[in-house]
Amino acid sequence: MNRPPRPSDEGVFANGRGFFIIKFGLVIGITALLFQAFAMKKEMPWQTMIFTALVIGRMAVAMAVRSEQDSLFKIGIFGNKPLLGAILLTFILQIATVYVPFLNPVFDTEPLALNELMLTLALSSVVFFAVETEKLWKRKRWQGRINHEISGS
Repeated sequence: MNRPPRPSDEGVFANGRGFFIIKFGLVIGITALLFQAFAMKKEMPWQTMIFTALVIGRMAVAMAVRSEQDSLFKIGIFGNKPLLGAILLTFILQIATVYVPFLNPVFDTEPLALNELMLTLALSSVVFFAVETEKLWKRKRWQGRINHEISGS
């Protein structure tokens, strides 16, 4: 609320958001394919692991992209309670699709062992940390420009 709203005629892909979508879509796709290959080689339930990682990962990214500049850790996790509630509900429903027996055939999932779940949660966080790293890089670059302008060089 500290910034003015975006112009109503501004497109969804304006100001580099289209490039952002493509770039992080590729990160999601490549990490999912690499993870799938790893899990298949280890004879893990890769379909359930990938499905869970994609669902939970998108929720983490939803939290990260609340600001184009500021870190989630700066703006706070609890700043948007409806979004947080939706994410918690999604997490609970996803865990139910994995661990509630009568939902397994509906979603073609199977229960994950603790190590498989931990690996899946780690994969879920990859894009979140990539987004946060990009925001940190942008802030440092922006701060460098400001310092450069202030020093008059």
